[in-house]
Amino acid sequence: MKTADRYAYDEKNYIREVSLMDLFREVRKKWIMILIAAAVLAVLAAGYSVVKNKRRQASMDESYKKYEEAMVTYNTQLDTLQKQSRIIQAQVDDSNVYAEKSILMNLDPYHVSMSEAILTLTYDDLQNMTDSVNGNTGAYKAQQAYSLMLAYSSYITETIPMDSLAEEMGVDETYLRELIKVTNSLYTQSQVMNLIVYGKDTAMSEKILTYILDNMDGVEKKLEKKYGTHEVTVLSQSSKQHVDLALKDTQNQVTTNQTNLIKNLTSVQTSIAALDKPSYTAPYTTTTLIKQALTMAVFGMIGGAVLMVLYLSVMIMHGGALLSAEELSRKFGFKCLGRPGRAKDQYRLICAKIENYLKNRNPEGTGRVLFVSTLENKRAAGVVKELRKCEGSGLIFDLASTVTARPDSIRKIADYDACVLLEEVNVSKYEDIVKLIEIIGDADKALIGTVILGA
Repeated sequence: MKTADRYAYDEKNYIREVSLMDLFREVRKKWIMILIAAAVLAVLAAGYSVVKNKRRQASMDESYKKYEEAMVTYNTQLDTLQKQSRIIQAQVDDSNVYAEKSILMNLDPYHVSMSEAILTLTYDDLQNMTDSVNGNTGAYKAQQAYSLMLAYSSYITETIPMDSLAEEMGVDETYLRELIKVTNSLYTQSQVMNLIVYGKDTAMSEKILTYILDNMDGVEKKLEKKYGTHEVTVLSQSSKQHVDLALKDTQNQVTTNQTNLIKNLTSVQTSIAALDKPSYTAPYTTTTLIKQALTMAVFGMIGGAVLMVLYLSVMIMHGGALLSAEELSRKFGFKCLGRPGRAKDQYRLICAKIENYLKNRNPEGTGRVLFVSTLENKRAAGVVKELRKCEGSGLIFDLASTVTARPDSIRKIADYDACVLLEEVNVSKYEDIVKLIEIIGDADKALIGTVILGA
């Protein structure tokens, strides 16, 4: 591709591709203006906050009063729901522990082991007739039998000491007692009780049943004082495995209760989450005024700084000045030969790079190089003057300034072998640089690279 084709007019070249970092570095140089804008807007925002709040003192006091009332209601509701939640949670935990550790709840109702004893109560009929009302011995006997059977049932299931047996079997006494069940006929002269004991196996149920029967003698004597002379006789005793649907119903009821507890707990927790906490409304006090003024000042400071940064960014872009050496490298692929500054070595490095470029095209390394620029200032001339100090044999440097505005500078390009673009950051205009590049292309001259001042 010829130089003329490469640097030919292209509308896309006039669309700048500015790095945000380059733009940030330029904006940062204006930090005093940013601080001033931030301070001014902070003061204005704080002053506006004070004036506004002084005008609404009555409404602020009324709003704060309503806020306090709403908070009392909210805290009361929250406290009540939290108490309910703690109570139900404790019940759920207890229910889970019970379901896990209870022997009865973990038995298989379709293959349950149990031991049963049929007990009968024998009365002294003479005693019954003496104590009967209006000679209705049958009714009295049935009432006495029922009361006595309840007493025995209570003793067997609740009172009989079972701590030693529980310790021996390694079972909690509470879980041991619930394995025991006593049934009898309601309000009948039949004086028969069924003592049923469940177990993990028949050996366990038999051991518990035997323990109960061995400890019946003591209670019999205690109950004679209230119910009269009687005798408890074991009619039969057996052990078996069978299906117990009543046990299945009991287990299902426990599961249902657990489910209901969890539902209740979820409902309470949902109610807690649904409580709408009142938004805080500050009262009219000096402290409140200061806090709100400081808050507004912070927002004002941030807003002022942001607005000034945006303004400066727009002005910098609108100004069209070159922001960095990398801007031309990214857009056109030019190599930056150097950035002259205080270090004099920069000039020797630039000369060496130019000489290497010419040697690739001419083994002798000779040639006339024209530094072209859109600038007309002493710095550009001073750079070329310094570069001339390191000119080699047959290597000539010259300067063509304000090329886009001076016909003589444009004509000068044709007399040289190659060109170097010499521009200055924050001074050279991007649009003028693009026009200059097109002029070099029209002259079909090679552009070795760029030398950027102030970078």
